[in-house]
Parts: sequence; structure tokens; C-alpha cells
Amino acid sequence: MKKNKEGRTLSFGELFGYGAGGMFTYTFYNMLQAYFMLYFLTEVLGLSTVLAATIYSITQWVKVITMILAGTIIDATMLKLGKYRSWILIGTVGVTIFATLMFTNMGLPTSAAIAVFLIAYVLQSLSYNLIWTASRALMGPMSKTSADAVGLASAAQTGTAVSGILYGLVNTAIVAFWAKATGQGYGMTMLTYGLLMCVGCVAMLHVSKKYDRPETAAAGQKKEKIGFGTMLKSLRGPMIPYFLAMVCGCMQQGFFFALFAYFTQYVLQNPGAMGTAITAYNILQVISALIAPLMIKQLKNKKVAYIVFTACSGLMYLLLRIFGSTFVPFVVIYALVGFFSSPTGILLPAFANDLSDYQEMKGQKSARAFTQAIAGTSIRIGSVLSTMIASFGLAAIGYQTGTTPTPEILTGITNLMVVGPVIVCALACICIVSYHVDEKELDEFRAKRAAAAASAASDSSKA
Repeated sequence: MKKNKEGRTLSFGELFGYGAGGMFTYTFYNMLQAYFMLYFLTEVLGLSTVLAATIYSITQWVKVITMILAGTIIDATMLKLGKYRSWILIGTVGVTIFATLMFTNMGLPTSAAIAVFLIAYVLQSLSYNLIWTASRALMGPMSKTSADAVGLASAAQTGTAVSGILYGLVNTAIVAFWAKATGQGYGMTMLTYGLLMCVGCVAMLHVSKKYDRPETAAAGQKKEKIGFGTMLKSLRGPMIPYFLAMVCGCMQQGFFFALFAYFTQYVLQNPGAMGTAITAYNILQVISALIAPLMIKQLKNKKVAYIVFTACSGLMYLLLRIFGSTFVPFVVIYALVGFFSSPTGILLPAFANDLSDYQEMKGQKSARAFTQAIAGTSIRIGSVLSTMIASFGLAAIGYQTGTTPTPEILTGITNLMVVGPVIVCALACICIVSYHVDEKELDEFRAKRAAAAASAASDSSKA
């Protein structure tokens, strides 16, 4: 296929199928877990705030460990369905089973309930990270140009935002329906979302089939297994400022995820505001994701684009602190956070794909899944740090389950949720300044690689 004026070689159908995977594979699962897990521990399982915060913090570190483990497993194996596609399928099945178990209240004694929750959490976390890492690593074999990688990331972000809109519209109703029908509102809701993840899995596996099969090595992808030493060697050079910037940038969402239910319940005194805010946020994320490739192109390179959009996100959080204590301003400004944060979400895997190609260009073996796992680890560490601050901060300001929060506690919840993101956005912009990768040189390398692969394929067909 000839390149269009933006330099993409992938068809709309390929982008759409990949985006459908992002639509169903990530958002429903992530949002229920992010917005309600701490709430589930305190209000459903009845744990104390401090105990819930401790368990919540432990689970965040599990995300980090299992993300690195996922990248290591994928790079070191080649299964029948494909290097990456096999693990997408395995992970989807695992998440559907174990995440449902994690959110099911079995009426067990407290210690047993905590044990079941933690075991299920570890297994669903590894399963999800296998999906995330493998699907992001697929960007390498599917991309012949930088524009392809940005297009795939944009498609996934668009799909994720669309499902976020649907989540905001239907989640409350689905939880209420299952709670009334079975008494297991959160567990059955997670099972419902797991089945939707299976739909996204099928779409992603279909469009990536010709790029990731054991019998056909895609351009730039080698069949040999990658050793752990090779993976560790990738942790140098431009990876360092990239990782630090992404950790800081990803921290901004953790404050919201941990405290959003409390904020809407007690500060806004409007629990339904969560659904409205999430819907508005994701509508603007869809708009932003659709035009993000053009905006990034206008800003010349990914680093400048990342600084601009991260700084704008930080400004929106600052405005939330000033004007966001009432319903309408909160929804409007939070929606603008979605608009400016969407391109940074697109840039994260696109940067990681650049780093994988950069390693290959420099004559190194490219541990592509491990590199994407490091990108994912930055998200997880950002989430760990911010949710630890938020959850223990909730205890520190004196919040107690079952009591009416005082005005001082309401102010503390607001400060925890919006001031933290302002600080970490500024730190992310500072860290990314020292990231140096020549994107023009990379595109020239990719063009040569694609030409060599096409020539090899032609010679093979003639033979």
C-alpha cells in the first residue's frame, strides 16, 4: 500500500481493528478497577481505611512487578498463535476469570476475603499486563513508518475513549442491575466487561494475523528468543529520561482514580456526577485522539508535543482547584483534562516503539516487548506513587468510613485529588527535556528496513 500524505501505510480497517481491541480490552476493566477498587475494599468488604489503603498500595506494586514479568515472558517465548497474539488471547481469558473473582464478595471472614482478593489480583494483573504489553509490542511489526505507530496508538486511544463514554453512560445501571439480580454488583459487572474484552481480543487478533505468525517474520522482527541480559541493556540512553517523564506524567490520573468516588459523593454531593464527568472527559478524548496525529505533526516532534500537552493538562488541574467545587465547572474543566491528556497517552507507546527501533538502528537486539513493558511499568509506578499518596492521604486527613466528612476533610480530599496532578505534570515536562532521539534518522532507518523486507519477500516468492 502506498503511503498517504501523512506517511501511513496501514489501512483504515487495520487501524479500526486495532482500535477495537483498545476499545474493549482496556477501558471498562480499568475504570471499574480504578474508580471502585478502594471503594469496594472499604464499603463492600468493610475493611478499615488504613487496612484498605495498605492493601490498595500493595496491589499497585503488584502491577509493576507483573508488568516487567509480562515483557520478559513475551520476549522469551514463541507460541503457536504468534509471538504477541498468543499472549493477548491468554491474557484476555485470564482477566475475565480472575478479575471477576477479585470483585466478588463471597461472604468470607475478613482474613480469607483479603487472601482471595490478593491472589485473584496478582493473577488478573499478570493477565492484563500480558495483553497490554503484547498489543503495544505489535505496533513494531505492524508499523513501517513513525506515522503508522502514531496511527495505531491514536486508534487505540480513540477506542479507549469511546468505551469510556459508554462506561460513563451504562456502568451505574449495570452495577445496579447485577446488584439487584444477584447481589454481586461489582463481580458480575466485571464478568460482563470481561466478555466485552473477548470481543476486542478477536478484533485485534484478526487484523494482526499477517504481521505476527511463527511462520512469517515481520519486518524488523526476529524469531529468536531474547535473553534477559539483552532486555536489561535496553535500560539506558534515552530510555532513562523517557521513563522518568512517563512516571511523573502518569501519576496525574492516579489521584483521580483513587479519590473520584469520594469526591463526587461528599464534595459535589452528587454521586451521579461521576458518570457525567467521565462521559464528558471521554467525549473530548475521542475528539482529541482523532486529531492528535495532526496536532503532533504540527508540533514537529514527539518531545515538543508531549511537553505542550502535559503542561496544558497541569493548567487544567490548577483550574479545577480554583473552580471545580461545583458540578458544572468541574465537568467542563475535567473534560478539558481529557482533551489534553489524550495525546500524551498516544505518545507513550509511540515513544517506546521509537526506542525499540532506536536500539535496532544502533545494532542492538531489540527487546520490543520488554521495552513496551518498561513503558507500561512507568504507568504502573506512576499509579503506585499517586494512589499511595491518595489512599494514605485519605487516612491522614482523618476520613473515617461511615461518618459524615467535616469541611476540613472535604478540603483535604479536593487538595489530594487536584494539587498533586499539577506538581507531577510540571515534573514530567522537566524530565522529558533531556530525551534525545532523532526521529528523521529513525524514519530513514525504517524505510530501509521495510525495503529490505519487501525485497526478501519478493525473492522468497520467486524461489
